[in-house]
Amino acid sequence: MRVLTPIAANACVYALVPGQLAVPAGATTASLNVTASSPDCPLEPVTDAAWLRASTAGQGSINVAIAANPAKEWRTAAVRVGGARVSVVQKGLAIPSVALGATVHAATSRQPVAQGSFATIYVPGLAERPVTWDAAIPDGRTLPTELAGVRVRIGGKDCFVSYVGPGQANVLLPPDAAPGFAIVEVSNAQGSDRNWVEVAEASPGLFYEAAGGKLYAAALPAGRAERISPSNPAKPGDYIELYATGLGATAEPYPAGQVLSRPYPVADLSRIGVRVGDRPADVLFAGLVAPGLWQVNIRVPDGAPPGDVPVRLSYGGQASPENVLLPLSR
Repeated sequence: MRVLTPIAANACVYALVPGQLAVPAGATTASLNVTASSPDCPLEPVTDAAWLRASTAGQGSINVAIAANPAKEWRTAAVRVGGARVSVVQKGLAIPSVALGATVHAATSRQPVAQGSFATIYVPGLAERPVTWDAAIPDGRTLPTELAGVRVRIGGKDCFVSYVGPGQANVLLPPDAAPGFAIVEVSNAQGSDRNWVEVAEASPGLFYEAAGGKLYAAALPAGRAERISPSNPAKPGDYIELYATGLGATAEPYPAGQVLSRPYPVADLSRIGVRVGDRPADVLFAGLVAPGLWQVNIRVPDGAPPGDVPVRLSYGGQASPENVLLPLSR
C-alpha cells in the first residue's frame, strides 16, 4: 500500500472528465479521467449507489462499473473524488411495443409468416446490444424460448428466439403453429405487448445478402463453400444450392426445438418450383437442413441470360418476391 503524505484537505482540487455519463439499461463499464492539484492528493473514488462501483485504474484514470437496471424507470447516481462529481444517468428497461405489421417473414419482409420458419419482429428499444442463440444452447441440442430476457409467443405457442437486438427479434415458429390470424406477444422483464400476424402452412422466401444496392440469393455451387456472387457467378448447367425458409411440412416430422442431426426432405418435392429469369429450373432436392433453414438444390436452366437474373422460389401457388437476384455468366 502506498503511504500518502498528509496534506490539508482544502489543498486538493480535483477535476473529473466527462462531467456526466449517460448509459444504457444493460450492465456496462465506463472510464473517467481525473486530475489533481498535487501528486500527493489521494485518488479515492466513492459512489452513492450500490449499483455503481468505481476504482482507480492507474494514474489519472477511474473505472466505473454499472449494474443492469431491472426497472423501467431511469435512475441516477454519482461518482465523487474529493469535491469533484460526475453524475451517472442510466436508462430504464423498455417495455416492448409491437406495432401492427411489425411481424414479418424473415426472408420476404412481408406477411404471412410460416409454420416452422423464421420471422422478424421489429420492436424499438427491445435490447441494448445484439445477442444470438449460439451461446444459449448449452447442451448443443435444445433451442431457447427466451433470449436476453425476451420471449415471443405466436398463437399461444412459444417461439424459439434466435436473435435479439436493439430494434428487433428473430424467432423460429414451431411447426404446429396454427394457420390463420394469430396474436403475437413479445415480453421482457418490464412487461409485454401484442398484435396480430398472419400464419400460413408455407410461405416461401429466399435468404439473400445485400451488396451494391441489390439483393443476391444465398447460394453455393453444389458441394463447394465459395458463395455465388457477382465476382463468382454461376452459369447455365451448373448445379447450385439455394437457401430459404417457409417451405412447409417435411416428409417425416423433425424434432421441434432441437438442433437437427440430418436433413428432412419436404413432404412433396413436386410442389417446389424455382424460376431463373423466365426459365424453370430442375429442382433436385428440397429439405430442412437446420432449424428453419431449407436447402433447395437446382440445375441452372440452359439459356438463362448472363447478368443479375431474378430467381424465384415457389410452393404451390405462392412465390417469393422478384427482387432477389442470381449472378450468372455465360
